[in-house]
Amino acid sequence: MTWRDGARNVNHVIRRAKEIGFFKVAVVTNGTLGVSSEADLMWVSLDGSRAVHDAIRGPAPLPGPRNNLEETRHARKREHDHQPA
Repeated sequence: MTWRDGARNVNHVIRRAKEIGFFKVAVVTNGTLGVSSEADLMWVSLDGSRAVHDAIRGPAPLPGPRNNLEETRHARKREHDHQPA
């Protein structure tokens, strides 16, 4: 996650949101630069399988979003691979 505001990063925003009363905090990312944060919920948006992603956007940079998603240690990781009808 690369969002920054001076010395602050996305985890500072997540902690502040919880301090002021947000019950749950979610983050949406494309996963390109990793999927690690203190968020309660993370949505990782992918274009589909590795082949579909590569066909739409070109080969993913190594390690790439799918690898980052596979390697995450987020406590409540769930995956859903939606295949259009």
